[in-house]
Amino acid sequence: LIAVALPRGEALLVALLAVASAGAAYVPLDPRYPADRLRHMLDDSRPLLLVTDRTHPWGGNLPLLTVAPDGTVPGAEAEAAGRAGGGEPEAAGRAGGGEREGDGPVPSEAAHPGDPAYVIYTSGSTGR
Repeated sequence: LIAVALPRGEALLVALLAVASAGAAYVPLDPRYPADRLRHMLDDSRPLLLVTDRTHPWGGNLPLLTVAPDGTVPGAEAEAAGRAGGGEPEAAGRAGGGEREGDGPVPSEAAHPGDPAYVIYTSGSTGR
């Protein structure tokens, strides 16, 4: 599960398509919500990563993937240039920091029609 806290726009669309392409589900977070509610949503859903456009005080210790408003990942061009030049990109710029082969999505197992696509919290679902 991936938490996505982005304003409506290109970056949000890119993030949601990337999550789906990876075979994962997402939990949308509106940064305008009260911090306590957002913390509860994160504690309850336990996402592996927070995709956002800035650091949030309610983000806790979640790994962050920061994207620009146009949907690009800052520093990704330098990482791609390092790969093209035979250099090894720094693991700190990648989510998870692990090694992988190829540039395609690498789901841990095949996605099935019954797998969740998203987790939604409605106004009454938090119990607060």
